[in-house]
Amino acid sequence: MTAEPTELGRRIRALREEKGLTLTELAERANVTKGYISQIESGTIKKVAANHLFDIAQLLGTEVGYLLGKKVVYSQNRTDAMPGELRELQEKYDVPPEDIRMLADIQFRGERPKTLEGWHFIYQAIKHGQKM
Repeated sequence: MTAEPTELGRRIRALREEKGLTLTELAERANVTKGYISQIESGTIKKVAANHLFDIAQLLGTEVGYLLGKKVVYSQNRTDAMPGELRELQEKYDVPPEDIRMLADIQFRGERPKTLEGWHFIYQAIKHGQKM
């Protein structure tokens, strides 16, 4: 995922410091190296893996959209705006609500999956990426 690297780095650093976390602590909790976090914060990394960005956002108590400098808008009832296939994914595969909320904000190349299989593929790719 890309964003203006310096803005992304500034937001991560500000939230990390606000939470009282060191580079090492955030890196250990996100299962990445201290150097990786340092490079993100300094803007030397141009692209950050989506699964790492998601983990960092969760650890810092924010949304990926905020870290990327995007306006984060919440619906009164997020499930109303959720595609039917995503609700079906939650029911069929017993996907936790926090994962469904994360998926509801995902777009791939500017589009969202249109089928249950598409959502399942994206979900499995993210889950597999988080285990690496």
